[in-house]
Amino acid sequence: MRVSEVLRAVVLGLASCEGESPSNVDSTDALLVSDRGPTGDALAAVDALPSSDVERIDAADVPIRDTRATDLGVAVDGADLSSAVDGAVARPRRNVLLIIADDLGIEAVPCMGVGQNPAPMPNITRLCESGVRFTQAWSEPLCSPTRSGILTGRTSISTGVGDIVGGGELGVPGDAHTLPRALGPMGYATANLGKWHLGLTHAADDTPRFFGYDHFSGFLLGGVQSYWGWRHTTDGVTAIDPAYMTTVFADEAIEWLGQRGAESWFLWLAFNAPHAPFHLPPPDLHTFDHLEGAAIPMRPIQHFHAMIEALDHEVGRVLDALTLEQRALTVVVFVGDNGSVARVAEPPIPAGRSKQTLFQGGLRVPLLITTPDLVEVNRAVSTPVHTRDLYASVLEWTGALVPADSPDGARRDSVSLVPLLTPGGTLPPRVLRSELFGPSIDTVTGGVAVRDEQYKLIRTLDGTERLFDLLADPWETSPLDLNGEWAARAGLLRDASDTPAR
Repeated sequence: MRVSEVLRAVVLGLASCEGESPSNVDSTDALLVSDRGPTGDALAAVDALPSSDVERIDAADVPIRDTRATDLGVAVDGADLSSAVDGAVARPRRNVLLIIADDLGIEAVPCMGVGQNPAPMPNITRLCESGVRFTQAWSEPLCSPTRSGILTGRTSISTGVGDIVGGGELGVPGDAHTLPRALGPMGYATANLGKWHLGLTHAADDTPRFFGYDHFSGFLLGGVQSYWGWRHTTDGVTAIDPAYMTTVFADEAIEWLGQRGAESWFLWLAFNAPHAPFHLPPPDLHTFDHLEGAAIPMRPIQHFHAMIEALDHEVGRVLDALTLEQRALTVVVFVGDNGSVARVAEPPIPAGRSKQTLFQGGLRVPLLITTPDLVEVNRAVSTPVHTRDLYASVLEWTGALVPADSPDGARRDSVSLVPLLTPGGTLPPRVLRSELFGPSIDTVTGGVAVRDEQYKLIRTLDGTERLFDLLADPWETSPLDLNGEWAARAGLLRDASDTPAR
């Protein structure tokens, strides 16, 4: 059933809707009803809606159902439309501040409780203490695939983004129904600041705005030669910026947030830090003054820690810049895009099992969420989740939706994390999936990893399979026997790895 049909049924006051099952319920959808009643004009307006569009009646008033399911589709809770409307809970539209750190594995963030000697991050720690931390969050093994998944809610095999994306390579499909494309028609101001790294083939230097953002400022490719003197692109215009990159992104975020007034907004703030090149940041941003003049190749971890301190400092400035009014309406998300790079990944990450691998050291990332209405703060959630789930979560926080007949024709593999923000909240059991494939990936490293609550299967492109019990062996040091008592478990996960969302 199309969203327009659902809306027409609501306007007419129909009591039921046949043919939909709970598995097709959209956890992020909202049923909106005009307070003027079922007028002919209202029905005509609904009938005129294109089936491929994001469909709303009134974007200023967003009642959101207090029911959720695991798939993005049509917003029907069971068969009774009238009860769905009666049970709607009026909630304010949330602003969303999504902060992405580059190459920051879970062991590098103190409040995640994994690393043995992480750099101090007082601002991320206070965010952690005021929110919920997800201790079993997966990303993709590389930056571009993770960003693509958050932006579209789709798996890497669905978008074709399984590797880092160069300037001339096709990145996110041009028809992808992205977060800013969903939020823009609802009156949200949307901006992408920082690292893009999702291809330039659709609109060259203005590609981020092609995908729906009102404003982009940052750098477009996957890396920079220096954090000073880098190619800074603003809405399609590029110039060399001599200023320190991490501070520039924070300054621009603060400026953009200060201009929002009463607008609802979505800000994607993607720092390059602490991605290489390793360096010593400006002295007011860190406590590693003793490294002045030290050879970076000889002490990469210390320079990495100094960059993390600088990142934390600038994130703190952005958080402090939120007004009281904004804080009352804003969801803040902090997430890493993949594991730490090999030469700075620290114990318990095993050597050679960090970024750009399908092992836990490449996939487990910090994920922190705080919202204005949390019932319990400073809480850990061990449910396995994926960075792709932020797509569905943002849609639920904002009241946006993607219809079942989405313009890009693709199924989402994204589940809202909102239920887990309440103590005792759960998600239906599922299998998570991460992939690694593309021009720079060899057959020994590339492939697919799938996991449930306890077990994980890695299948590499050379045909090798490894099964692990993550509860007993969280860093995958002892693979299980695929031909023995674990054969059936491996078979179930193998089936899941053969049937990706497309």
